[in-house]
Amino acid sequence: MLPITLTHEEELLLDDLNNFTPPNNNEEYKKAAQASKQMMKSLLLRKAIPDHRVKFFTDPEYNVGAVGAIKKSIQQGFERNGKKGEAIFEDPNFFKYLDYFINGPKLPYEVKVKSKEIVDSNTYKNDAAEELFDFLKTSSISPKLVLDKRTTADEVFKLALDLHFDLNNACRLRERYMSL
Repeated sequence: MLPITLTHEEELLLDDLNNFTPPNNNEEYKKAAQASKQMMKSLLLRKAIPDHRVKFFTDPEYNVGAVGAIKKSIQQGFERNGKKGEAIFEDPNFFKYLDYFINGPKLPYEVKVKSKEIVDSNTYKNDAAEELFDFLKTSSISPKLVLDKRTTADEVFKLALDLHFDLNNACRLRERYMSL
């Protein structure tokens, strides 16, 4: 749930990525693209990214926001657009996924901490899910983030995965949040 620990080299690469704000010149983009690729190679080599975060990108079942007759993973979306292998890591549209791999859900720190406390204080996942939902619906996280309901629901889904809810329960929590 907290950000993953980065090596010193990865922190330097992250600085290069954080200094990139589109639209920038071609040199800045190339530097950020190379930093993203090197960062992903390092994180994958170290197996530093939690499995559920990788699945969010690679597994069609974790792409809860997908629409259409055939559900595809986010990775398959990049591949359909002509990006393959490590070239995906250089695409500026990938940078937000790298941010998720490193930092987890885009929710306020206080919300993450309180959510973890709720889950840790409950013996049963169903009880934790109920109490977590009650907290999230009253925490007014959307105005803090200036996100639309769907985007916030997606972040709630990611939070549930970080809190070790299985895929079905994480989906249910997202759906309940969407129905508010």
